[in-house]
Amino acid sequence: MYKTIVKPTLVLTVICVVVSGLLALTYNLTGVGEASTGIAQDKLDEYAETVLPGASFKQTDLSAETVVDGVTLLGVYQDERGNGCALNLSAKGYYGENSLNLFIAFDNNGAIAGIYPISTQETPGLGSKATEADYLQQYIGKSEPVTVSKDGSGDIDAISGATVSSESLGNAVNAAFTFYAEIKGGLQA
Repeated sequence: MYKTIVKPTLVLTVICVVVSGLLALTYNLTGVGEASTGIAQDKLDEYAETVLPGASFKQTDLSAETVVDGVTLLGVYQDERGNGCALNLSAKGYYGENSLNLFIAFDNNGAIAGIYPISTQETPGLGSKATEADYLQQYIGKSEPVTVSKDGSGDIDAISGATVSSESLGNAVNAAFTFYAEIKGGLQA
């Protein structure tokens, strides 16, 4: 019984312990556990040119409530030159959760300076119009939550036939105002 059951079990247990130890050692030596989860610097520079020209964003350790009205805060970035900050958000769009990934910049007065659509899964040619520069221009300078309407009665005009996408973007911007209100006190002057 020892040779057929106990010995092979002990050998396999020792092998598992040694391999697990080596794996843990390799993990710690390579620094994989310390890798940043934010946006790569080259991408931040690309986004900065659109949302806050001349900015040089770096990720901060500021935090806020992570989810507001179905919009998730993924990261907070501050301009090293002190001209504002930006938030990386994931929002529900026409195709469901996380179908909009946005980079929204604020100037020092708390107004929207720019919006960069990092990725979108909205319907090409229709819902995707809500992430085009001409449409996003409506949000520039807004400093308080907005209303999106298809009849012209709101702050932002919804795209005809793409109301869900338009409202999703408006919801993401309104959540950004909430996140900004929570973190603005921690921003460096």
